[in-house]
Amino acid sequence: MVSVGTRVDLHILPFCSVFYLFSLLDRSNVGNAELQGLSEDIGLKGHQYNTGLTLFYVAYAVFGWSSNIMLRHMSPRYWLLGLMVAWGVVTALTGIIQNHQGFYAVRFFLGAFEAGMFPGLTYALSQWYLPSEMRERQHYFYCSTSLAGVLGGLLAFLLAKMDGIAGLEKWRWLFIIEGCATVALALTLLPFAQDYPENAGFLDPIEKQEIIQKVGRNVHGQDTKLCHKLRMADVKKVLTDHFSCLHMLVYLCLNSVVYGFTLFLPMFMKGIGVPAKIIPLLTMPIYGTGTVCSVLIVKFLSDRGRAFPALLLCLGLMFTGFIVVGCMGTSFHRGVAYAMCYLVSIGIYGSVPTSTAWFGSHMAGKQHKDLATGLHFTVGGMGGVIASNIYRQQDKPVFQVGNFTQAGLLALSFLAVIIIRLAENRARKKSTFQTYQTYQTFDNTTENSTYDSPEDAVIPPT
Repeated sequence: MVSVGTRVDLHILPFCSVFYLFSLLDRSNVGNAELQGLSEDIGLKGHQYNTGLTLFYVAYAVFGWSSNIMLRHMSPRYWLLGLMVAWGVVTALTGIIQNHQGFYAVRFFLGAFEAGMFPGLTYALSQWYLPSEMRERQHYFYCSTSLAGVLGGLLAFLLAKMDGIAGLEKWRWLFIIEGCATVALALTLLPFAQDYPENAGFLDPIEKQEIIQKVGRNVHGQDTKLCHKLRMADVKKVLTDHFSCLHMLVYLCLNSVVYGFTLFLPMFMKGIGVPAKIIPLLTMPIYGTGTVCSVLIVKFLSDRGRAFPALLLCLGLMFTGFIVVGCMGTSFHRGVAYAMCYLVSIGIYGSVPTSTAWFGSHMAGKQHKDLATGLHFTVGGMGGVIASNIYRQQDKPVFQVGNFTQAGLLALSFLAVIIIRLAENRARKKSTFQTYQTYQTFDNTTENSTYDSPEDAVIPPT
C-alpha cells in the first residue's frame, strides 16, 4: 500500500515542478532570443537590453510579497494558475514587440506576474509539509530550474528552423510558442491542482486531519500556533533579526549568480568562440549535469542534517568557476572555460534550495515567518538587478568584470554562511525552552511543530 507521504508527494510535487519550470523557461528565454538577434531586430542600443532585464527584476522584487497576502484570501491553485496564464500571455506578446519601449513593458509585466510564483509555491508546500520535510521537496521542484535550461536550449534550437515563417524572425516564434504553451498548460492543470489537505480527494478524513494537525494549522491555511494582525513591532523584529538579515544577504548574492548565469550563458559561450547555431545544444548538458550532481550533493549532505557543509561545497564550486574564467580573461582556453560552466551549474542548483530551506528552519511563528519570507524573496529578487548590470555590453566577449563581481559576491556569501552557523550554535546552547507537541513526519522522523513562543524557538540541527 502506498504511504500517505508518497501520495502527497505524487499529487503536489509534479505541479510545483511544472509551475516553476515554465516560470523559469519564460523568463530566461530572453538569453537565447538575444543570441538569435533580438537587439538587432528591434533596434536596442547601448544599455537598453540590460535596462529591460533590470526592469524585470525590479518588478519581481516589488511584487514578490503579493503571494503571501493574496493567498490569505484566495485558493492557491486559482492564484498560482492565474499568474501562470498572465505571464504566458505577456511572454507571447513579447513576440510582437517592435522597439525598446515594448521590450521594457513586457519585461516589467512579466516580472510582476512571475513575482508571486516562488513564494506562493513555498506557502503551498507549507500547508502539507513540516520544515524538515520541505528541504528535499523544495530541492526537487527547484531542479526544474535547470530543466528549464535544458528545455529552453532545445526549443531555441528547434524553433530556429521557423525563421521567416509568416514574416517573423525565429526569436519571435520562440516567445509566441512558449507563451501559448504556458497558457494552455495552466488551463489544463486547473481541474487537477490541489489546494489544502482538507479538500484533497486522494486522502481519507483521518489522513486529512493528521496532516492538518501535523503542520499546525486549521482549515483554509490558518496557523494554530500564531495568528494575529500585522504590527509595526513585527516588522521591526524581522528587520533586526540577525538570522533574517544574514539569510537575505546570502539569497541576494546567490540570486545574482543564478540570474547572471542563466541570462548570459549563451552570450558567454558565443564569446569563447562556440558557433551560435549549436550554443543552445551545448548549454543543455551544462544544465543537465547541474541537476543530477546537485541532487546527489544535497541528498547526501542535507539529508544527514548538514546544510552548512552542503552550502560551503556549492559556494566553493561556483567561486572556483568564476575565478578561473575571470583570470583567463580574453586569453581563455575554450575547453577550460566550458568546463567551468559545469562547476557553476552544479553549485547553483545545489545551493539555492538548501539555503532557502535552512532559512525556513530559523523562522518560528506564522506572522514572523510570513514577513521574513516576503522580505527574503523581495531582497533576493534584487539579485537579478545586480546580474543585469554587471554583464555589460562593453565587456564582451567573456564578461570579465561580471565574472569577478560574481566571485566577490560568492565570497561574501561564504562569510555570511559561516557567521550564521556560529550564531546558530550559540543560540542552540543558550536555548532552554521546551516544545509541547511532536509529530511524525512523512520521512519517519520526528519534529517539534509547536513552540511555547516564537521568541524561544530552538534552532533545529542542520
